Amino acid sequence: MQNFFRMALLVFLSIGSIQANEWKSLFNGKNLDGWKGLEQYWSVQDGIITGESKTAVPFTNFLIYEKGEFSDFELKFDFCIFSGNSGVQYRSKQVGKPEKFSMKGYQADFDPGNAWSGTNYFQGRGIMAKRGQKTLMEKGKKASSTEALGDFDELAKSIKAAGQWNSYHIIVKGDHFQHFINGVLMSECTDKDPKLSLAKGTFGLQMHKTKGTGMKVQFKNIELKELKDK
Repeated sequence: MQNFFRMALLVFLSIGSIQANEWKSLFNGKNLDGWKGLEQYWSVQDGIITGESKTAVPFTNFLIYEKGEFSDFELKFDFCIFSGNSGVQYRSKQVGKPEKFSMKGYQADFDPGNAWSGTNYFQGRGIMAKRGQKTLMEKGKKASSTEALGDFDELAKSIKAAGQWNSYHIIVKGDHFQHFINGVLMSECTDKDPKLSLAKGTFGLQMHKTKGTGMKVQFKNIELKELKDK
């Protein structure tokens, strides 16, 4: 009998581990259930999450995922940006006045001109790793480059132009962060600052503030795989 319960426990733990390491969708393709943000900017159009403003956006805001916080994971999503600047927050927290939907934390950045696409940017701290950089963040210090992953402009050639769909892949394990676009490693960062780093958090889709003009960005196929020890 003791052996039976031991085997049952092992099967249970095995199944739980498999489920924890499976891909799951964060967007149902129909509406914004599970997400919160400013209704005047965020909607679902033809099964695609759309952030759009016809006029200037007065302050940066986010569509925030409400169903939990996450530590180690892989996140995949497709994005199409027409104008403005955007990105996806991860291991992030909502801050400031609730009605402004502001966040701090790590961001997988992108923009239509690819000046920022692939960059690891931390809302509240600044650039963690530019495209083409492998960096180390140490306590109380700015990011230091430890290795070149490639040329900034050459890597941009792997990213499709404004108005076209690209695929982003983020891998987060402990203090290590990697950003891939269309299968190409764009930036890599190790964050060893115990005071400023974030061990877990949720996700947010960004609408960056603009001056004198509107912006538009779209997201689809948002999938998460939590990484847990078997």
